[in-house]
Amino acid sequence: MPPVQKTVEKEGYEKFGEKFGENELKVIALLRYNSKITVVELAEKVKISTRGIEKILQRLKKKNIIKRIGSAKGGHWEVKE
Repeated sequence: MPPVQKTVEKEGYEKFGEKFGENELKVIALLRYNSKITVVELAEKVKISTRGIEKILQRLKKKNIIKRIGSAKGGHWEVKE
C-alpha cells in the first residue's frame, strides 16, 4: 500500500468542493488503492473503530463521493472522480 498521507497530499481531494477530515481523506485514498477493502481492514489502517468507518462511509455516500457496487460480500467501492 502506498503511504496514505502522501497519496492524500498528492491527490488533494479538494476538487470535490468539500473539506474533508483527515480520516475521511485516508478512507478515500484507501478505497482508491483497493476497491475491495473491507470495513475491518479500513478500521485497522485508519486506526479507528469499525463504527467510525461506517459513519465516514455513510457521509461519503451521502455526499456522492463514493458508491458501493454489488453486494456487501462480493461487491466493491467506486470513488467518483
